Amino acid sequence: MLDDSSTTQILRGRRIAVLVPCLNERETVTSVVHDFRRALPDAAIYVFDNGSTDGTAAAARLAGAEVRQVAAPGKGNVVRAMFREIEADAYVLVDGDDTYDAAAAPQLAAELFEHGLDMVVASRERRREAYTRLRLHGNDLLSELASALLGHPVQDLLSGYRVFSSRFAKAFPARSTGFEIETEMTFFASLSSLRTAELPTSYGARPQGSRSKLRTLRDGRRIVWTMLRMARERHGLKVLARHLRRTTLWGAAATALFVGLFLALNAVWWAASPDPMLQRIERSYAYEPTSIETSFEKFNDCLIPIMATLRRESALESIVTAERVYRSTRPQQPCNALRGLAVDGALPEDYIRHAYHQYWIGQRLFLQTLIPAMTVGGLRRFLLGLTIGLLFGSLLTCLWFLTRNAPDDPRSPRWRIASYGVLFAALLLFYGPVRQGASFTSAWPNALLYGFLLFTMVWPLGRLSFTARVLLVVGFGAFQAYFALMFGTIGLGLAAALFAAALDPAGTRSLTLEDDRPTGAWSLTLEVFVLYLCGALGAMLGHVVVAEIVYGESVLRGFVDRLAYRVSGDPRTTLAPELSQLFTNQDPSYGRMLERMDRRFELLGLGSQLFGRVVAASSLLLLVWSTLRVLRRLGSLPLRDRVLGVVLSGWVVPCWFVVFLEHTQTHARVMVRLWAWPIGCAAALILLAIFGREVAQQTDSEAAERARRRAESGPFL
Repeated sequence: MLDDSSTTQILRGRRIAVLVPCLNERETVTSVVHDFRRALPDAAIYVFDNGSTDGTAAAARLAGAEVRQVAAPGKGNVVRAMFREIEADAYVLVDGDDTYDAAAAPQLAAELFEHGLDMVVASRERRREAYTRLRLHGNDLLSELASALLGHPVQDLLSGYRVFSSRFAKAFPARSTGFEIETEMTFFASLSSLRTAELPTSYGARPQGSRSKLRTLRDGRRIVWTMLRMARERHGLKVLARHLRRTTLWGAAATALFVGLFLALNAVWWAASPDPMLQRIERSYAYEPTSIETSFEKFNDCLIPIMATLRRESALESIVTAERVYRSTRPQQPCNALRGLAVDGALPEDYIRHAYHQYWIGQRLFLQTLIPAMTVGGLRRFLLGLTIGLLFGSLLTCLWFLTRNAPDDPRSPRWRIASYGVLFAALLLFYGPVRQGASFTSAWPNALLYGFLLFTMVWPLGRLSFTARVLLVVGFGAFQAYFALMFGTIGLGLAAALFAAALDPAGTRSLTLEDDRPTGAWSLTLEVFVLYLCGALGAMLGHVVVAEIVYGESVLRGFVDRLAYRVSGDPRTTLAPELSQLFTNQDPSYGRMLERMDRRFELLGLGSQLFGRVVAASSLLLLVWSTLRVLRRLGSLPLRDRVLGVVLSGWVVPCWFVVFLEHTQTHARVMVRLWAWPIGCAAALILLAIFGREVAQQTDSEAAERARRRAESGPFL
């Protein structure tokens, strides 16, 4: 900070113009002119009146300012006229509402000349009495969006108090017409590689009788559009868009390969006889402890072996789509149907077969292959051992990384490994791995989930080649869809992919370019998001498309019908008439969803419903608090990209509950365990807050290095 004598010396002999755009500011313009006259006695003060009807021009003229008229409405039009008509060495632009500190003007101007800058922004203090709550948070959000798009911090995007060099004023195109002009200034400076700075200044509330001309929602929309329009013109965003298009094409191609693989696996299932599996299941009934009916998810665990048994007359139809059974009356009892198949050799008479196009049901092949070889109990013990082994192995791997001699290795920084560790611990404690680990329904996708997290912890996504990332993430999403029997499985996989991308050590604070390809945390996050959706949704839709071709009927309509039912409980219209009555009048509501989930909170509370409530509520409150903290302080948060990525990952499950309302309400006993994921993310956020201070210096040095590279090569996104 320059002292007063240095400031005076720097400004001596400089032509400084104070530019004050005004619209109906009679109550404040006199004070503004007098204050800036005291602060900059040698400056020329111009008030540009934009059609005021309250005598603003006369008041400004009486105060000693030179008044000029601008007919075209809008602040942007006024700024364009200012820079065109006025000649000076420095331009001080300030609003005429008497909220900015005129005494800071000499310091701002001296900073401009001393360091050869092109724009100095007066960053306003965050005084609550000077803002409405909406505008305070809106300004923070817009500033953070600008920071993400530009690749460097923007503290106050909308400040109307700025000092410009003559070079900036004469080069600035001023294409905006309204209050988005400040946004255009900031983006123009960054795009043009001009040197800028932000200095904190005081900021006050509008005086009594003065009214703001800003319309929060309307002008906010224009500001966002201006940012996106200018960012689109940047080479970096074009590269990012091109990279995402390339990612989508590669993801779609990889998904097509996996769809072909799944059809081949189903063909292997069809070629083998189900009799050995049924014989093993029949024997298991003599040993109740190993019977399928003792499973935690016995409904689906009985249903899937039925699907592995039933075959249609057409081999191709059987390979593409599994058949499931529905009981024509409630309650549905698939275990009775399985007992009938295994013991009596036929389904009970009140069960109806129906082509189940909604899911792949990839467990068919593995049940048919492994049950004869391992018995029902042996397969359940194997799946339980696999589940617990992956979780404990992951925790031991975390401990090894944390205790080895190089805890600050950039490939495995402590904050990252510790965050993975608390997530694995939350899954072990609250996800019910012992209960579901032996389930034929959930063990397969859960093992994929744990394996993916363990792999990405040891081999971060950013360290893999692009081709390897495509195969890994698309394959993870596709196999989740192959084994899914609930939409929640797809959501949990998406959360895991976002978590892995957020905690990747190769990520940077913003998008950058290297070798004409985007890199950084958000580039990686977008890439992983696209690839996972290509794999998961692509595999599901690919199954629908193939089934529509093979069956020659509107399978897509049935898929959408099921989806609408899962979301809002709409009556099913594509089932057989005798079944459609079973799927009507569900009347889902958020109240019923919360009530049914609350009854199952003992699954989160290690047997205690009260403790489960506390755990669930605490994790939700921490997610909300972290979200608000991110929105308010993202610019100053250490590890901000990681924090935001974990917050987004944590919100996937609650949002999934809200969207798939009927599904969550109906399957509350199973769905409530998914809350283990927000619990793990909440714990990871606590660790990131603890480790954030430790890595602040490292973050600052990374930012300095990016600034150096940006100065050498230009501001690419």
